[in-house]
Amino acid sequence: MNTIATHAAGPAADAFPSKARVCNCPTRCLTPADDINFLDAANPRHTEPLAPEDEPTTPTSIDHLRELLKAEFDNEGISTLCYRRLKRVRRLMQLYTPKPEDYAPYAHFRDGYYTRNLVDDGNGHFNLIVLAWAEGQGSPVHDHSGSHCFMKVLDGTLEETLYHTPADEPHGEDHDDDDEETAPLETISKTNLGAGSLAYIHDRIGLHKVHNPSNDIPSLSLHLYSPPYTLSHAYNPKTGTRSQPGQMLFHSVGGQLVKRS
Repeated sequence: MNTIATHAAGPAADAFPSKARVCNCPTRCLTPADDINFLDAANPRHTEPLAPEDEPTTPTSIDHLRELLKAEFDNEGISTLCYRRLKRVRRLMQLYTPKPEDYAPYAHFRDGYYTRNLVDDGNGHFNLIVLAWAEGQGSPVHDHSGSHCFMKVLDGTLEETLYHTPADEPHGEDHDDDDEETAPLETISKTNLGAGSLAYIHDRIGLHKVHNPSNDIPSLSLHLYSPPYTLSHAYNPKTGTRSQPGQMLFHSVGGQLVKRS
């Protein structure tokens, strides 16, 4: 999802370390090696309550959220977080109540394409980004280079369409759009997300596209990516083929527009 590149130097490593890693929780809990159960910890639809001692502080502003996230990552990336701590990251994103004065400095729109506006680079462990979607704007179908992605709608409405990753190339060959046709992408779900809604995506879940369905109301969303990544593939929904990786760029950094040469 797109204008100076993210903090990481390239595609994120798969955010699931080997089974050898043991978390530092008082009692053993699920780790990324537990795959789908671990992803379930990130899913906003996951209803298992946190233990009282795990309930995080409620963020009072976007700056407060930034500091709480940095403390939660504790100089580590999400790839080293266990089930318990990943649930806390999800909960922080859920607890944050958007305020116009919080996201106004990052609400930079442009004609023709949505914008990516960096709020915080997370000391290289995550990127917190505001995406600005003018009326009718949307992303292509894309992957996330092994990164975890939380998406919270700040204002307006967004529609997320989730697709199965083509079985023959989960990490397969890159194609040009002119390559011979294979098969259309298979749709998993389509969800309308209103202000305050939280969604989650990872390549092990599938691909997705996001767009603002309104013809007269702009939308804004807050995205947390960990690990940060710079490259992403776009997919042709009619053929299932994917493009050469495209670089992810920022339209603004810290509220300041990025100058173009």
